[in-house]
Amino acid sequence: MAAEATPDAGEALEGRVSRSMLLRSLLLDGPTLFAMIAIALIVFAATVGAEIWPHDAYDQDLHMRNRPPMTPNADGSGFPHFLGTDPLGRDIAARLMHGARVSLLVGISGVTLSGLFGSTLGVLAGYFRGRTDDVIMRLVDLQASFPGLLLALALLFVLGPGFFNLIIVLALTRWMIYARVARSMTLSFRESDFVDAAIVAGNTGSRTIRKHIVPNLKTSLLVLATLEVAAMILAESGLSFLGFGVQPPTPSWGLMVAHGRDYLGSAWWLTTLPGLAILLTALSLNLFANALGAITDPVRRSVWLVRASARGEES
Repeated sequence: MAAEATPDAGEALEGRVSRSMLLRSLLLDGPTLFAMIAIALIVFAATVGAEIWPHDAYDQDLHMRNRPPMTPNADGSGFPHFLGTDPLGRDIAARLMHGARVSLLVGISGVTLSGLFGSTLGVLAGYFRGRTDDVIMRLVDLQASFPGLLLALALLFVLGPGFFNLIIVLALTRWMIYARVARSMTLSFRESDFVDAAIVAGNTGSRTIRKHIVPNLKTSLLVLATLEVAAMILAESGLSFLGFGVQPPTPSWGLMVAHGRDYLGSAWWLTTLPGLAILLTALSLNLFANALGAITDPVRRSVWLVRASARGEES
């Protein structure tokens, strides 16, 4: 009979928790293990797979256009087109791998920029409060009142489509989330005894923020950043689909879906495979972020560890 996740059992495990236990709890959870394997495969495909794959993402062969998965090469030798070809005869698998690189670069770069900018403003608003808080939060409310996709389209219309412009625009449209989270947590820490002690000890405001507040924000912001990478990838795919994101011939999952929509009846793999790649990446990142949130939250971690322990005993 499986052990129940009781508060007493959770407190007992919480007292002797270690990194190895947390890692084991992640590996014992089915959805989290699936997410970790999927993320590892996507990262491998983007970094290593795209370089060692026998077909080039940009090589065209009109004699091989819109061929289904597992189609042999034109001369019948070498590695087959494992996932088929597109209307220009380019290998789909190679373009998916290069598209993974684009999506991860946009997601991670956009999250880094928006996270640094938004978290900095949020910490300043929460620590200094008063007029600083009013100005920053009214700016957050003002930008949050605009639809994110519409604002991104307007900015890209002005700046022009492209890889780097896309990263900047996505960062500018997502920083408010970090600002709100960082501000709310900083307001809580600002009233804590350890911050009062730091101030009494003679620490300046900037040192108190760097040494005592920011370290306590890192974990929660890391969980948020993991979720935001998925949101960035979805936004990049949507903007590329509309023609305002990554431009041809650079492979992009959203662009591949857009180019394949005219062939839905005759070449389903052109839209289905990049669509599945977007789905798998976003789902895996969300599942992994949920697990990170569970093991970093003291309240949820106890229940998580007890359930993991019960699954370990059953296996």
